Amino acid sequence: MKELYAWVPWFNGLAKKISNGDERELAERAAQIDWGGSTQASALLDHGRDMVDPLSFIYSLACRCGSRTHRERVIESTAAIFDVDHEIPWSLDDAFYFPQSQLGKPVFHQDGEGSPGLLWELFRHAVEGIDAVPGKVFDDALQIGNVGPPKLTQALFLANAYAFLPYDKATRPLLSGRSPDRLDWTRYRAVIDEITEHFPGCEPYEISLFGYLAKVADEGSIGRSVFQVSTNVRGDGVDQWEDFERNGWIYTGGVASGKGFDRADRADRDKHYPLEEPDRGDLVLVRTSGEGKAIAIVWRNDYRLALDDNTRMDVLWLNKLKAPLRFNRGPGFSRASRIEQAFRSRDEYRPTFAVLDQLRISYGLTKAAILATLEEYDRLGRNGFLQRYGYASARTRWIRHGSNRYDMKPIWRAAFAHMEGGHSLMLGDARYETNSDSVQRHLQHLGFEIISESGGSSGLAVDQPLNQILYGPPGTGKTWRTVNVALTIMDGGQASSRDLERFNSLRFDAERRIGNIAMVTFHQNFAYEDFVEGIRPVLDASDQELRYELHEGLFKRIATSASERPDEPFVLIIDEINRGNIARIFGELITLIEDSRRTGAEEETWVLLPYSKEQFGVPGNLYVVGTMNTADRSIQLLDTALRRRFTFVEMMPDYRELATVEGVDCALMLRTMNDRIAVLLDREHQIGHTYLLNLRSVEDLAHCFRNKLFPLLQEYFFDDWSRIKVVLGESPFVLERLGSTVVENPEFINEDRKLFERLPDDNPEWTSPKAYCAIYERAARPTEES
Repeated sequence: MKELYAWVPWFNGLAKKISNGDERELAERAAQIDWGGSTQASALLDHGRDMVDPLSFIYSLACRCGSRTHRERVIESTAAIFDVDHEIPWSLDDAFYFPQSQLGKPVFHQDGEGSPGLLWELFRHAVEGIDAVPGKVFDDALQIGNVGPPKLTQALFLANAYAFLPYDKATRPLLSGRSPDRLDWTRYRAVIDEITEHFPGCEPYEISLFGYLAKVADEGSIGRSVFQVSTNVRGDGVDQWEDFERNGWIYTGGVASGKGFDRADRADRDKHYPLEEPDRGDLVLVRTSGEGKAIAIVWRNDYRLALDDNTRMDVLWLNKLKAPLRFNRGPGFSRASRIEQAFRSRDEYRPTFAVLDQLRISYGLTKAAILATLEEYDRLGRNGFLQRYGYASARTRWIRHGSNRYDMKPIWRAAFAHMEGGHSLMLGDARYETNSDSVQRHLQHLGFEIISESGGSSGLAVDQPLNQILYGPPGTGKTWRTVNVALTIMDGGQASSRDLERFNSLRFDAERRIGNIAMVTFHQNFAYEDFVEGIRPVLDASDQELRYELHEGLFKRIATSASERPDEPFVLIIDEINRGNIARIFGELITLIEDSRRTGAEEETWVLLPYSKEQFGVPGNLYVVGTMNTADRSIQLLDTALRRRFTFVEMMPDYRELATVEGVDCALMLRTMNDRIAVLLDREHQIGHTYLLNLRSVEDLAHCFRNKLFPLLQEYFFDDWSRIKVVLGESPFVLERLGSTVVENPEFINEDRKLFERLPDDNPEWTSPKAYCAIYERAARPTEES
């Protein structure tokens, strides 16, 4: 078990070497490390040696250690270059449980804009200890672009795990109640003080690993079962506590003094020494005679593999205080009953049990509390329920109860109010961010059915294809419909009404990292550099010199946010998707957007981006919705590969939406025109119904015809007026006369040559209902034979 913390002296020794070294040498040494062609190295070194700061270096190094393939070379080359005395057993995964972010950039600046001098100052103080850090330096570092509380505190923790704790999703649940809304140095010190008080005698790196274990553990597994062990291992009165504490393990002798495991039968062994039962997350209370020694949690139980005198059970220490107990005798190892109550009665152990109980209550909701919440949901209605509890639900998964279904996560959060002495969880509560998979498993354990249909690999309950294109003639409401599609995805697949206010409130803001819905319009000049990433020229305002910087496009930004928030659906709307050069815009992403290629899918695929050299994948909770005008000549540019990867949803004119205006049957008029267009041209060039929506008078109809429909017909038929006249039937809007009436000498022209022109805009026929009825009346009039 000692290997679990072998990284601590290694990184701390490296940090001291860097702190005592020359600032100018760090970039040179970093460039000499065998990074194995990593994106971390390029992000660290691509902005010049002056931008290489120690926190970026430490964090990049830790991130690179997450790769088993390159772990050996990066560890060994770093140790040699910096002359690090300590060792990490790079071949053992247990030695690499420390912050290793796989998302975003590991550097502590925004595309070359930062404050390396400030970070050097903070780093050197941090290596000395937490009391040496000036609060203002920490607070100023948080203002640097691409730096946030989790990332900054994780880097400080890597540099000095004896003094700092990361403030992230693993440690926030260890706080009592609400986490700070905004972190500064004062609040960060208070966070560390509070958490360490819960785990007396334990080092920050031990507490951090427990937080990680609690974060990834199965539902309800933390402290689910409690055991006790005596440090009087062999019944000979020799206390083995120092060996327990130093090596992070526990063990015991045979079923009785002088009677080893090899001499005990299975029934006797299981009855008195259930050493094979403890599983990861179970508690072990360590004691000897009438004294408590420590509280531990099981990390790995090797007794399940071999039951002999040399086997150990690896544990994490949660409390190392000694306390007298009202309990003197007991077996060397057993399930705890009276001993647990003895431990809980001691002030020395109460803070630790309080945290453990808090973690358990996240999964401790009873079926009665859930049922009471479902009743409240029915009574208030969905809108009233969400309004009362303030939850903006993504409706990614539902509880099915009876004939109804309910938003899973909001129900879970509100149900705490139906527990005795409880209250609903609000944003900021440490339990608020509990993983949806864990919540789902707990609710299923209580007997509830969870609906989680998904078209992709994300596990989100959204009954929509990951990639879809709404296609059809102009004016059929494709762009208008994307609002409903996006909200339907956000609401878990149930059809949603058009709500522009809510749609706009969910718009994606890449800078503030909020929102879930983004929109972009493709055009002929749109490129990969606009959509994914590229190099852009920037004119420096101070010296008017031109420089170049890496720019992240909308697709990369929203894909990164979707990766960081996997429990939420994200939607990218691409209007006029066929007007762009698909191969040029998507590049290698054309493969990544396939359902089976998304991150987390069976055929998960990553690519190395050409500019940033970062590994990039498309998450399964990012939905792409495109629109395509079938009348656009650029339809021929639609990439065949794109056709294969998208579901196509046809949208044709919906005549049911149209009304009668001053005696003009707009639905029949448009249907008649479209029938003629389909015969003369094709069905893809029909006219959509939205052109004729919301008409209140024949004057509105005239304005629509003059300024929208007539120009559209001219475009369709390339000014072939004879066919335009056919489409408009017997209406007076196209004037016709013979060429012989214009040219006096008929030998120069074909006598049958006709001239066409549009009715002048000031002609009263435009506002005559009869003129519009003439478009369809003859077509609708029954023949004499019928």
